[in-house]
Amino acid sequence: MKKVDYRYIFLILILIFGFYLRVYHIDYPVVGYHNWKETHYLTEGRNFAEFGFFEDGFFVPRWNYPTLNDHSTGIHTDSFPLTSIILGGLFKIFGNNLTLARMISVLFSIGTILIIFLIIKKLFKRYDLAIISAFIFAINPLGVFFGRQVQLLSYSLFFCLLGILYYLKWIKNPSWKNTFLFSIPLILGILTKYSFVLFVFPILMTYPYRNLKSKKYLDKNIFFIFLGILSLIWFKYSSSISQEISEQFKIIDFGVLINLEFWSILYLFAKDNYTLIGTLFFILGVFFWFFIVNLNRKSFPYKFFSFYLIGSVIWFVFMSQKLQGHNYHQYPLLLLFVFFVSLSIISLATFISKLFDIKKLKNLLILICLLLLLNSSIESKNRMFDTQFVGLDVAGEYLINHKLPSERVMHSSHQAYGLLWHGDIMGTKGIPDSVEKMEYARSELNANWLFVYNWDLNILQETNPLGIYIRDNYELKQFGFKIENDTLIPIYFLMKYGGSFSEEKINSNLHNQEIQEKKYEFSNREEVLNYINLE
Repeated sequence: MKKVDYRYIFLILILIFGFYLRVYHIDYPVVGYHNWKETHYLTEGRNFAEFGFFEDGFFVPRWNYPTLNDHSTGIHTDSFPLTSIILGGLFKIFGNNLTLARMISVLFSIGTILIIFLIIKKLFKRYDLAIISAFIFAINPLGVFFGRQVQLLSYSLFFCLLGILYYLKWIKNPSWKNTFLFSIPLILGILTKYSFVLFVFPILMTYPYRNLKSKKYLDKNIFFIFLGILSLIWFKYSSSISQEISEQFKIIDFGVLINLEFWSILYLFAKDNYTLIGTLFFILGVFFWFFIVNLNRKSFPYKFFSFYLIGSVIWFVFMSQKLQGHNYHQYPLLLLFVFFVSLSIISLATFISKLFDIKKLKNLLILICLLLLLNSSIESKNRMFDTQFVGLDVAGEYLINHKLPSERVMHSSHQAYGLLWHGDIMGTKGIPDSVEKMEYARSELNANWLFVYNWDLNILQETNPLGIYIRDNYELKQFGFKIENDTLIPIYFLMKYGGSFSEEKINSNLHNQEIQEKKYEFSNREEVLNYINLE
């Protein structure tokens, strides 16, 4: 029998463990952290399945929450909708299955673990650095949570890193196979999420320009230029789809870099994305890289990761305005993070074991560091999974059963978009801020339904003209609430035009209607949402 290579058994175990972490709550309602982004791509996929891929042009996506001034169908400017195209095809075949949609993200994320292992191993010819990098990505909170989310991130990172892996092969062997597998996935990953253009920087800085005139490279370089032209054509085409100015093209504001609030937000994101101990290991890793590690400064691996790091600093400055908004914008940094953390742990363990002249101490120290990182990562991952906005699915199910096909809903925006997926309904991007706009939404868009979540409850006050209008013209259909210490805490109101409502009616219905409940799972507890339906 052939000798078993246990090193690759470790890799398989890491892939299995990474899969286990990512399938948590895979069939859970769209009520969690960044449910608005999941709704964005889920509804685009559902609309592709229903209306086709070329109804509004070449892969023009429709989402379910245009503003009052946008095209009523929901068509909008966006990056290349790879995620939504894949989901649309699957939904067309298997129906609108949330678990299936999330599983695709999980599979791309698991594939990324393997690709990271192969990239590090190919660059440095070191199994320990590669396997620890793979493990760190497998447990990284940002990689775990958004590796399950229906978003662009898993898709973009997978394709960009696949392109980098074959770029490393192309450098040694510029065959057409390596040319295709380097350039096409890289371009596809960047067009799917424009911020992943960061990966172009280390490639541009390590590209073999001396061979530009070589016959072996000439036709490949022409092909790269062709792909670049196609990308610019898509970019121009996408920006002309609607009058909306895409967030991708907003003017950069460097002023946020001197704002203390910006850095306090990034501190909180660092806790969630990498954990504080992970961030410390990363800083140590950068120090070891430039001052301790004995590596040829002119070697390809050194130049590649050094330019990736330098490019990340430049990218950080240009992305600063976006980085303060959402933690997932840091996804293109994950390869950089896992590599330097891995380097830090190995270098630190090696230094200490040599200091005490105990060879076996190295592996023990590496294990201890990884366990500390794992424990901290689990806590961070749980914080993200435990951020839930309960009731969106319950209200959505009510809408499914009571709405007319052409009706829409005005809703509380922010993190209330999951309602649109579960209700299979078009919505507005937020509740209109005036009576006139609300009447316009109802008369022109048939937005007869109104969903008010807890952060918008102040609009229902009797001193507010909008609140008076709602009280006089809308009838309560479903009321969601919690009971804590014998105190009723409102969560949301689902209403429909035609009728009126008041606190007295709500109190009366609490005694006359059956109180139902829905349980939501958190990492260490359950939470109960109570609700009543008023037919």
